[in-house]
Amino acid sequence: MKALALALGVIGLGTGLWAQEAATAPNLDLSFRAEVGAVGQLLAAQDLFALAQVQRDPLAALAAARLRAGISVTAVSRDPVAGSQGPALTLPDAAQMFDLAQRLSLDDDLAVLIEVERVGAAVAAPWTVEATGAVVAPLEQNRWDLAFFAGALAEVAVLGAGTAVLDIRVTDAAGNLICQQLGPRDRLYCPFVPTENGRFSVLVSNPGGDPAPYSLFTN
Repeated sequence: MKALALALGVIGLGTGLWAQEAATAPNLDLSFRAEVGAVGQLLAAQDLFALAQVQRDPLAALAAARLRAGISVTAVSRDPVAGSQGPALTLPDAAQMFDLAQRLSLDDDLAVLIEVERVGAAVAAPWTVEATGAVVAPLEQNRWDLAFFAGALAEVAVLGAGTAVLDIRVTDAAGNLICQQLGPRDRLYCPFVPTENGRFSVLVSNPGGDPAPYSLFTN
């Protein structure tokens, strides 16, 4: 009887450990492969537009406008669990990007192409991105509590004014690490796919000595 009780105890212990491990498994689909959604496309458009401005490149500006045209950015008021809201950053829209491409164009054929693209972009069905402005104090963190659906691409991004270094850390409801980026600037992007509906904590940290304004983007 003692041997049987001991065996059952060992089995019970093993089952308990397995259940605990299963309960704390990350809410993350590990089979997910890189995929760019609306938020990733928005950041790509901003990067291309910045490059076009620096290099005076009409083709880069046109490519940025194409990406930006399919995205509608909606300002959403969301209170962080820790930290404070602030004004959302003003991002260039597709019209401004097309205007820059046209100003930089020195070729008549390219100018015509830009106008054709502008007309086509006006009827594009937009993706929607939600944006919330915030400020994180020096050596402090802002924490956001966000919900995402199972099996669907979840995107969280932070975009600052280009003058700070920010870190981002995303964890699930059990505290498991889902995504983390540590600087070296204030453009951060975390895409992932949850295995089940759930809430996620997003920590935005400012390791610098000055307040850092930024916008939080989600799909």
